[in-house]
Amino acid sequence: MVNRWRERGAIRALALVLAAVMVLGVLPLPVQAAGISTDTVAAARPRAVDYLRRAQVSDGGFGSPEFTAWAVMGLALAGEDVGGPKWTRGGETPVSYLEKNPGTLAATTDYARLLLAVSLAGANGRDFAGRDLAGYLLAGQDAGGHFGRQGEEELVNSHVWSIIALGLAGVKIPNTGLARKWLEEAQNEDGGWGYARGLPSDPDDTATAILALRLLGVSEGDPAIGRALAFLRQQQLPDGGFAYGDNRGNAGSDAMVILALLAAGRDPLAVPWTARSGGPVAHLLGLQAADGSFMYRQAETSYPVWMTSQALIALSGWRFLALLPRAPGFTDLPAGHWAYEAVTSLAASGIINGYPDGTFKPENSVTRAEFAKIIVYAMGQQDQVGPATEQFNDVGRNHWANAVIKVAVDKGYLRGRGKEAFAPGDKITGAEVVAILVRAAGLAGPEVEARGPAWYSAYLDLARQKGFLYPDFAAAAPATRAQCAYSIARLLAGR
Repeated sequence: MVNRWRERGAIRALALVLAAVMVLGVLPLPVQAAGISTDTVAAARPRAVDYLRRAQVSDGGFGSPEFTAWAVMGLALAGEDVGGPKWTRGGETPVSYLEKNPGTLAATTDYARLLLAVSLAGANGRDFAGRDLAGYLLAGQDAGGHFGRQGEEELVNSHVWSIIALGLAGVKIPNTGLARKWLEEAQNEDGGWGYARGLPSDPDDTATAILALRLLGVSEGDPAIGRALAFLRQQQLPDGGFAYGDNRGNAGSDAMVILALLAAGRDPLAVPWTARSGGPVAHLLGLQAADGSFMYRQAETSYPVWMTSQALIALSGWRFLALLPRAPGFTDLPAGHWAYEAVTSLAASGIINGYPDGTFKPENSVTRAEFAKIIVYAMGQQDQVGPATEQFNDVGRNHWANAVIKVAVDKGYLRGRGKEAFAPGDKITGAEVVAILVRAAGLAGPEVEARGPAWYSAYLDLARQKGFLYPDFAAAAPATRAQCAYSIARLLAGR
C-alpha cells in the first residue's frame, strides 16, 4: 500500500505546481467561507514554511531529490528565495542540491517533476545541470499528440504532466489540438479520468486532467470540464475532503482538487464545494499538525515533507488562474480605452498577460526584461528560448528572463548597456521601444544610429513612417504597458 501510494503521490504532487506558472505572488483566500477566514489560511503558510526549514538537512536538500523538488515548489510559491542565504545549508541550497542530485530520471513524470521545480525556482529548464528537461518532454510527443515514452502510450498521467510542466516552463505546447483530442477521448463515461486510459476514474487524475485542459486553451465552460466537475462533486466525502483509492480524505487529493477547481473557475470556498463540512480547504487545514507539518490523513503521518509541500503549494497558489487561458478582458480597461483593441488582441494571443486580480494596469511601466519577453513572443520566437546566457553580469543564470533575453539579444532586438550589463530591471524608454520595433520589423540595422542628432533619431523617423508610435510618445520617458501594447500591435499589423 505504501509503495503504491508513493508512486501515485509523486504524480499528485506535480499537479500542485501548476499554481506556480502561474504565480506572481501570494493572494489570500476569499474573506470568509465555511468558517475559514483569511487569518486562518495566512497563519497556516508560515507554520508550514518553518517546518520545512527545520526539516532541511546539511546538504541543502530534504532527504531525497524527489522530496527536495516538492519542497522547492512549495517554498517558492510561498515567496521564499530557495536559492538564497536563508535556505543555504553547508554551502548548498535546494536548487544546487537538485543540480548535483537530480534523482532517478526514468519515467516521463520524473522529468516533469524536475522541470516544474526548476522553473518555479527561476532556473532554466532547457539547460539545467547540462540537461534539456523540456526538450525531453517535447521529444516524447507522438503523432497522435500524446506525451509519453515507450511503455507509457496509454498513460494519462505522463500526458497531463508533460503539458503542465511545459506550460509552467513557458515552453509552447506543440500540436495542442491533437493533445487535447487525446485527453478528451481518454475521459471516462462518468466524467473522470484514471491513471491510464480504461482504468477507473479517481479525483487525482481527474483534477490534473482539468489543469491540462485549461493549459491547452479549453474554456472553463467546456462540456468536458463540466463533466469532470460533476464527477468530483460525486466523489467529495462527507468530511469535505477527497480521497484516492479509499474513503479517507488525504492532503494530496485535497490540494490537487483545490487547484483544479480554481482552474475551472470555481471557488473551493463556496457552495456547493463547502456544503460538506466546509469543503476541501477546511479539510486540508484540519490536517496541519502542531509543528506546522501536514499529515497525509487524520492521525496518519506519512512523508511529512512531501505532504507539507503539497499543502503549501495549494494554500499559496491562489493567484495562478489569472495566467490560465481565458477570454481577454480587464476590469481597469474599458472598451472605450484607446489601447483596448491592442491589449485584448495581444492578451488573446498569449503575448501579454494581466494581473491575477483581473486588472491590466495600463499605466504601469515596463522593464527591459519584460519587454524582451514581449517582443520575442510577439515575433513568434518563444520556441527558440533555450540555453541561458552568461553575457551580462547583471543577468544571472537563474534570472527569470535570462533565456528570453538571450533570444532578444541574439536576434538583435535589444542590446546591453555596455558590454557586460543589460539592466533588466530598468524601465524601457520610448526611444528604446521604437528602436526595438524597427529592428524587429527588419527596417534598419545599427548603421541608422549615425543619422540625426540623437542615437534614436533615424529609428524614430522610421517608426513614425510605419505608424508604430503610441499616443503621447516621449523618447526619454518610460513607456507604459498600454503604450507598449499599442506599438506592438501596430508592428504586428504591418507584417
